[in-house]
Amino acid sequence: MFVDTGIGLLFSTDLVPEDGTGVNFMPRVGAGFTVRLGESQNRLMAGVRWHHISNARFNGEARNPSRDGVAVHASIVFPF
Repeated sequence: MFVDTGIGLLFSTDLVPEDGTGVNFMPRVGAGFTVRLGESQNRLMAGVRWHHISNARFNGEARNPSRDGVAVHASIVFPF
């Protein structure tokens, strides 16, 4: 089991959301798990994350529409 959190920046040529800006912050928080696949060292990693997109009101309240969402993710990890 694991938890993860982070923040990133989104730079875009289009406005995100439509009435927003081209520079936005993207905080996230989530949880998940990993499990070994058979006898190999490969692992399945899966989880769920909440994410948010907004410009943190840097251009005023009127230009700060935001988006929130939930993402489910899964991957196979090949250690080396």
